[in-house]
Formats: sequence, structure tokens, C-alpha cells
Amino acid sequence: MTTALYWYFRDLYWCLSVAAHKRPAHRLTEGSVQHPDRVFRAVHIHAPRLLQWLAEVTTGRQDRPVPLEEFRREHRLLDLDIAPIVAHCEERGWLRAFEDQDGETAAVLLACGAEAASRMWEELANTAAVARYTQDAVLRWCPAQGQPGNIAAFRREAHSYFHGRQLSPHEVGGALGYLARHGLVTCTGADFHGAGGSMVELTDDGLACLQHGQSVADHLRDLRRAREAAPAKAASVYNNTFLQPVHQPQIGDSPVQHNQISNFAPARDLPDLLRELGPGLGLTADNLTELRRAADELTVLQRADEPDPARWRRVVGSLGRALRTAPDSVGARLLLALTQQGLDNVGQFLPRH
Repeated sequence: MTTALYWYFRDLYWCLSVAAHKRPAHRLTEGSVQHPDRVFRAVHIHAPRLLQWLAEVTTGRQDRPVPLEEFRREHRLLDLDIAPIVAHCEERGWLRAFEDQDGETAAVLLACGAEAASRMWEELANTAAVARYTQDAVLRWCPAQGQPGNIAAFRREAHSYFHGRQLSPHEVGGALGYLARHGLVTCTGADFHGAGGSMVELTDDGLACLQHGQSVADHLRDLRRAREAAPAKAASVYNNTFLQPVHQPQIGDSPVQHNQISNFAPARDLPDLLRELGPGLGLTADNLTELRRAADELTVLQRADEPDPARWRRVVGSLGRALRTAPDSVGARLLLALTQQGLDNVGQFLPRH
């Protein structure tokens, strides 16, 4: 409601200003108060537009001062909007603004600004770059919404603009479908441009991506590398833990060897192994969530001064049930063997003080 009122009164003020052949001064008076959301929206949307417009009108003559009144009128901006936009561009080193002889705000495009405008045009023409931005923007939008949130609301946000251009419903739907296919969000309800649903909810994987401060592309790349490394990691730990020859006292002249489950470090490393190998086990989303919760609870129990054995067995038993749903693999066998160890001998999981 607040946003709608802002746009209504802004347009009303513009119309009255034009009708009276007046326009507001270009400089904000000291102490002017603006809502942070309003400033952010104006800067995020219009700073790239101003830079690209300035690069276009100064082609071949970048040192030429350009009055900004035409840009302000073209985009129906008030002084409350244009002042922070110009300030943002100056802070980025894109332009130098000043007042000309008539008291008008003018700007000179700087070399850094010309390069930035060129990069923006290249990225706007690159469908992969647009897709990456849209994926990140939609994922960042999710936590601020009610769970689940309607994706239609995203296109009213400032982040639905990429370098000054509003993302199309098709681009938003494509990004949303991509996030859903990779388990970062879930989509329910009516379809939204092929995404499978318009009501969006963040998953644990999506939340982890945001908490780590990663882009969607970097997060999925790290997950892929972890899955690729998981079989070798699991095989190495499994062999060292369960297949290591253990020398027994000699009987006669022949040493006796056999494979046994030894009581050493990997058993106590179960929580870390669950987090590292879990994503590559092929578990359902619910079972993977259960596995992660168990890993967190085991970590808490390990740090307790006097861990409760009954609680240990309950957590490890729940963990074993989740792991038994995984397709057969070295990683699944390793984790199942360690959970069985936990049921047989809780002491093996306790840290050595």
C-alpha cells in the first residue's frame, strides 16, 4: 500500500509541476529526508540507465558536458530521485557532475563510466549473464517473503531490473524453474511461465547458498565438485577405517591378520562426513534434511560434558533409517557402518579429552 501511494503521489506531483510550467530544483536541500527503500529503488533502476544514456549521447565526445534535464524528463524523475542517482554514479567514478552557468545539473562521462556502460550492454545482450543475475535475484528475494511467496510480487521489486532493464516474465520463470530443478526452492500452485508453480518457498539448500554468501552458480559448482569427490573420499575413509589390517599377537611363527572395525578417529568424524558425503548419496529432500539435522545434533552431543547415551542412540537410529533409503554406494555403506558402530558402542563417537 505504501509503495502504491508513493507512485500515485509522485505522478500527481509530476503532472502538477508540468501544468504549472515548474520543475523542482536539482539539488536536495540539507536535511532532506528520503525513505531508504525509495532511494535504493531509484538508484538500482536508474543509475545504470543514466550511465548508458550518457554514454550514448556523448559517443565520440566523452569530455562534453551534458545537461541531465532531458534524462530526468524522459524518465519522469523528481529531484528526490535524481540527486542520489547522480551521487551514486559519481561515487562509482562513472561521471563528474556539476552545475553549469544556468544552474542546471550537468555531467561529464569519465573513462571508467564508458567502460562500465560497455560492460552493461554486453551483459544485457548475453542471455547467460541475464539468467545468472535473475537466478541470484529471485533467490535473494525469497527470504523477505511470506513462506511461500508469490513470484508475481518479485517483478515489483527493484531487483527485477538488470542494468536498468526490467526482467521479462519469461526470464523470471526460467530462473525460477532452474532454482526448483536444483533443489534451491520449491514451487507450488498455478504455473508461472513454465516454472511449475507461482508460490515459491526456500529450501535448506537455498538457505545454505544465501548464508554462505554465494551466487547460485558458485553454490551449484561447489555441490557438483563435492559429489564428484565423494566416492573417492568415501572409499578412502572406508578402506582406512574398516579394511585396515590389524596385527594380532603371533601364534607360533605365523602372524594372524583380520579386518575389523577399529575404534579410531573416523567414527568420531561422523557429523562432518554426513555433511560432506550426504549431498552425493541420492537421498530425497526430506531424508537429506533429516541427515543434516542428525549431523547437527550429533555435533551438539559431542560437545556436551556428559552426553546422554539414550539420546545418542535415538539420533543415530533415526540417521540409520534415513541412510537405508539411499541407493547403494561406498559413501552410503561407510555412513551406515559408522551409524551401526554408534548403536553398538556409543563411546566410539565421544571425543578424546
